[in-house]
Amino acid sequence: MSVKQKIREMKDRGGYKALTEWEQRFCDSVLSSKYDSLTYRQEPYFERIMKKTSPERMNGLAHWQRSGGYTEERKAIAQIVAPYYLRGKKYFYDLAKQALEGKELSFGQYKAMCENKYARAIVEAHRAKPKYKEGDQVFVTTNVKGDSSTQTRKYFSKIRGLRGTPLFILEVNAETPMSPAKGAKLYRVLPIGSEPVLIEERNLKKRK
Repeated sequence: MSVKQKIREMKDRGGYKALTEWEQRFCDSVLSSKYDSLTYRQEPYFERIMKKTSPERMNGLAHWQRSGGYTEERKAIAQIVAPYYLRGKKYFYDLAKQALEGKELSFGQYKAMCENKYARAIVEAHRAKPKYKEGDQVFVTTNVKGDSSTQTRKYFSKIRGLRGTPLFILEVNAETPMSPAKGAKLYRVLPIGSEPVLIEERNLKKRK
């Protein structure tokens, strides 16, 4: 199938609904060209458009629209995962800021930022049943785990320095998870003789 045939087929099944105005103009310019081929620089844009308008993707868009679009539940999920991306400062930084500002995400934006395996793990950790409750006395585990892309060495050094010190749970789900790992639920704890600190559930234990 030629380039123009692919665009016509995509357009006939409603693919333009998933495209931005610029992407629609790009496709129209290709259709109106006397050539049925793409330049080297045009090929990446065309491949992205074809992926964006695949039947599977269009079915997902239809479901998104039928189920209410950017619902309150999807907004809540976006705001759970957004701080993780802001801490890392590598992926979806602008979208994360947009979500936390209460701005609406499109189907494509939400799918990219909130439906990948890392985002799902963040949500799962945040919404999991807490292992500890407010008022519990806990201790830092022997092996402290964490994500070095979202926390500094100074932070981990501080947590390791609390080994053996009794800690009291002040708040469960104090913030959204810093890591897409099992046990990443965040607690605000109060070490005896020190200031409150955030610690992941996987780095806490009860003394036997």
